Amino acid sequence: MLRYLAVTSVDDIHAGVNCLAFNNDGRYFASGGHDGALYIFEARDGRLIRRYLAHSAIQAIAWDGQFLNTVIAGDQAGDVYSICILGQSEAHDRTWIEHVPGPIYAMTTLGSLLAISSGNGIYIVTKNSPDSWGTLAALPPPPSPFHSHTVALTGPVATCIHFVNNDRLVATFLQHGIVGYDLHTHSILWQLQPRTCYTGASHLSPDNSAVATTNLYDGIDWYTLQGVHLEGLRLKRHSYTTLMNIRDDLNVILPIKFIEGGTAIVLGGTDGLAHIISSGIGGGDRQVLDHRDGVVQALVGHPLFGIRAFAF
Repeated sequence: MLRYLAVTSVDDIHAGVNCLAFNNDGRYFASGGHDGALYIFEARDGRLIRRYLAHSAIQAIAWDGQFLNTVIAGDQAGDVYSICILGQSEAHDRTWIEHVPGPIYAMTTLGSLLAISSGNGIYIVTKNSPDSWGTLAALPPPPSPFHSHTVALTGPVATCIHFVNNDRLVATFLQHGIVGYDLHTHSILWQLQPRTCYTGASHLSPDNSAVATTNLYDGIDWYTLQGVHLEGLRLKRHSYTTLMNIRDDLNVILPIKFIEGGTAIVLGGTDGLAHIISSGIGGGDRQVLDHRDGVVQALVGHPLFGIRAFAF
């Protein structure tokens, strides 16, 4: 059984860390904060190599899936920054800015594809080069929420999005459950009913067979995706719940990631701790990583290194 040890730490860099992301080879990780700052660090020693300032709070980061050492960051205003690290200093870098209807909540990449959750929509764009974007394609909004007594938001908000191969996308909505999209037809394939009124963050298992989600109430809800494409819309696929001690009065979305090939997950806590939890029914805390008082708001992992950064 793996055990995790602290390797390095980076302190006091943001007013609040909103998002973290490793580049593809694990050499760098980037952090975005409520102060609008984007920092890029060497992963092994935490050395700061870049600092950029956006127009507003950075809420999502993804490293380009096609172009080396290019980071993509989305801010609260709907601006999307593509920054290519070319030399030893920021003076050699190149930056391009695009705009989508904001605020931006999540982003993910796969090859030349970029998916963006912003405002009340999800958009797919093909990046032909770091400075050349194709046409934004909007995916259809999900049907109405399952829980009719829930106080409705102004529209659907996707908190997390995940590519499945290069032809499908799985999106987790705050009030509209989990939705599968066909990227060829830009149509909805299925919608899973959430166990609770609200669904927070989510992560897709490495084999694409399950989704683990946090809720704003009592822990982790697990859903199976096996055979889901054969059954149509508005399904009940909740498998089980891992109960956790969550302060529901804080009303925060806690981050969650599959690690170790899907045999475990790491969960951010409201107690300043990151929890390593075994997957499966009956899985509980396997290790607790002490951070500090407060809420762990962002987590990131890399398959080469296990957990490499977590922050709040």
